Amino acid sequence: MSAPTQAPVFSAIFLALLCSACSPSGSSQTAGGDAAAAPAAPAAQAAAVSYEIVTETRPKDFAAYKKFQEDAYTLCANTLKLSQRAVVPITEVSPDSSLTRETWTSDGKNFLYKSEVQALGLPDLEAGCQQKPGRSIEYRLTQADGSHHHWGEDSVRGPTPLSSEAALEQMPPLPTPSYSREKTVNGIALRCPSAEEMRLVAQVAEETCFIDTLGGHRVRDADGRLIGAYTVSQFAGAALHVVQVPISAKVQLAVNPALFKKP
Repeated sequence: MSAPTQAPVFSAIFLALLCSACSPSGSSQTAGGDAAAAPAAPAAQAAAVSYEIVTETRPKDFAAYKKFQEDAYTLCANTLKLSQRAVVPITEVSPDSSLTRETWTSDGKNFLYKSEVQALGLPDLEAGCQQKPGRSIEYRLTQADGSHHHWGEDSVRGPTPLSSEAALEQMPPLPTPSYSREKTVNGIALRCPSAEEMRLVAQVAEETCFIDTLGGHRVRDADGRLIGAYTVSQFAGAALHVVQVPISAKVQLAVNPALFKKP
């Protein structure tokens, strides 16, 4: 293991790794990206009902995640002890902590994707091996006219200014995978690729499943794609696995119109 880097540098890298399990639009990248997407559709047609879907991503093996943090701290502490410098106590990680929380909300015409990422940074050699938490929030809004808006906040890099673009020209529909395998997680029904389809994405995901319908209603994101709600994947370049699970899924609910306004 290389020498510990400063916490701000690690936080930016670690937060990026956590985001590698989700695509910018909110659909899971580990599902094979556009190759595993349902046919694209205009925002007004992507969902005819209102919904709110929340997922959380946590370490698949908390003991392995805790050991990863402890090993980094030990390396940093031993380095400081060689020069007889003070070392702060290790920061304990909670087994209940969520690394990423994603929320998809729609009123049937407008679509908002929100991603909240939290991570404990590697020990900062210049601060007595202090482990500083990193946090980022990302918003992606697609309004009823098809316009796209993106903004956010990052504890390391600072705010992400609002960026907008007009509605894009619709692309031809993509092939629809079968999603023939069914799975239920936390009481929420999911559809998963067949074993053959999973072999095509095995390099980036051990398993991935999607929400197809809620209460008999067809649910899609702003791009007309299925929403990835269960994924087991590996951090890029790290021997750690994370699992994304659905926490709640509501349909035909009243949604506050203020959610779909640009900042």
